[in-house]
Amino acid sequence: MFSKLFTKINIFLFYCFLFLSCNGIDSETFSPDEIIKLEVLDFDETQTIDEALGDGETIIKLKAKIPSNSAFKTVKFESTGGTFTLTGTMSHEKTVDSEGYSQVNLRLPLDNQLVSLTAYINNDNETFSSTKSIDLIGVDEVVTLSLLNNMANTITDPIRADGVTIVKLKATINHNRNVFNQVTFTTSMGDLQGTSPVNTDEQNNAYIDVIVPKSVQKLYFSARVGSSNNYFDNKELILVPSHPDFILIEPSMVSMPLNSSNPIDIFLKKNIGFVSLNSTISIRSYQISDDNSEVEVGRFTGLSNASSDSNGLIKVVFKTDTNDINDSKSIFIEVISTNDFGEPINSTIEININQ
Repeated sequence: MFSKLFTKINIFLFYCFLFLSCNGIDSETFSPDEIIKLEVLDFDETQTIDEALGDGETIIKLKAKIPSNSAFKTVKFESTGGTFTLTGTMSHEKTVDSEGYSQVNLRLPLDNQLVSLTAYINNDNETFSSTKSIDLIGVDEVVTLSLLNNMANTITDPIRADGVTIVKLKATINHNRNVFNQVTFTTSMGDLQGTSPVNTDEQNNAYIDVIVPKSVQKLYFSARVGSSNNYFDNKELILVPSHPDFILIEPSMVSMPLNSSNPIDIFLKKNIGFVSLNSTISIRSYQISDDNSEVEVGRFTGLSNASSDSNGLIKVVFKTDTNDINDSKSIFIEVISTNDFGEPINSTIEININQ
């Protein structure tokens, strides 16, 4: 009986001391985490977090706990980035509940810096605080886009605008992998091989192939994730010209009179793929003189627009109205270009003159 009374007296005295010390908190009796403890949680309160997307939209929860018997009734929260959803500012004061908990929502900024978060209580004499930090993941760090060759290796050689070469796009999800499991790919030019979005695999990668166009240009690729495609990574690829391996010359006539016109089709061909759009050539016409020298004769029209179309075709017209042609000799028409190695290639046809 006496021992029970003594225990009750001790408890009473302890609470009296607790109330009189620092408005209910004795800083020498309690550890800092027992005076005030701050937790940083995801929005669904499923786990504590120390990093989150700095996308200007993500909302996290700050939860503070103080002793329930404390005389303090409010907790002040402060952040070095973002805004509290109820105040629209970087600070927010919130009343604690009967168990000593106070909770607020913070919208994170569009940034990739470290944000410091503080919850504190204070009076005229002392301040008690708990501080956490959260590392913001920039929106460009959520997904990484890589450009690979057809063998899924890093591209080391120039990519030619040949209309057949495949560039493989690889997107890797780096954060929030349980949420982001689809990737939407886009390209400024070229043909995506398959439908987008593409599901990620077990390694959190998604792939799609792009057939490059025939036009020499800079290509822009994008990989985006999220319900509104807020998280993305972009890459650029500069295509280089695709040159012919050989040349075909097809005149409308293999024999022609003087003072006439002969439309000529010139095809720039590759063993694999196509030459680039707007590829150009050099062309000349000549006869062999009696001393075995080459003498240029005749003229061409259409040279100002003499560049290849999507099929590698160039059209010109050869005319024999220049009064410099020996009608007893053949005319040779030579077309010259270069291949992908920078080596000259040529093709020559012979035109007879009708007398």
